[in-house]
Amino acid sequence: MAAKTKINETGDCIFTEQDAIDILYNDPNFDISKLFFDDIKKYNDSLNKTKLDLPNISTIPERPNIDDFDTANINNWFMPKKYTEINVLQWLLDKCQTDEEKLRVQAEYDLYEKKKFIKVLQFLIYFVDTLRANNNILLIPHPRLHNRNFVLFPLFEIEKNWKHPLKKTKIQDLIGKLDNSSLYSIKQI
Repeated sequence: MAAKTKINETGDCIFTEQDAIDILYNDPNFDISKLFFDDIKKYNDSLNKTKLDLPNISTIPERPNIDDFDTANINNWFMPKKYTEINVLQWLLDKCQTDEEKLRVQAEYDLYEKKKFIKVLQFLIYFVDTLRANNNILLIPHPRLHNRNFVLFPLFEIEKNWKHPLKKTKIQDLIGKLDNSSLYSIKQI
């Protein structure tokens, strides 16, 4: 199942009717109403044809449009005011030592701005500053990055051609290797 996983624009895994039957076969009490499917009618028809004693799906979980979804989620992030007001471009340019670095930073910044991800950069600055202030060691990439859906799914949305810098594995392949329980949702803490 995992090798064929599709992901919609808000990062939800899209399941086929066969995926749902497999999930329910392994755990009949699993609440499939929270899953997203290619075609709910196809799933329900499959149940009726196979005469399996599994629940039909009556509604489709809904999400706001992608822009509203992103805005709502980004606006829920906690960051001290100092970081929400930081001029990220200037902060990055101040770190550059050559004109070539400045040109690269400007080009990459423009991409983040185009995708409305400046707040992501502000958060990353805050995050790294917090780690440094608390003397935490930051390993990049994280040694278990390739096993973490909450990293891989958003990263896939940002850069569909990304490869793990050490493993040289495409992100689609990393997502395909996640265990089935990682494909249902990202667990909130």
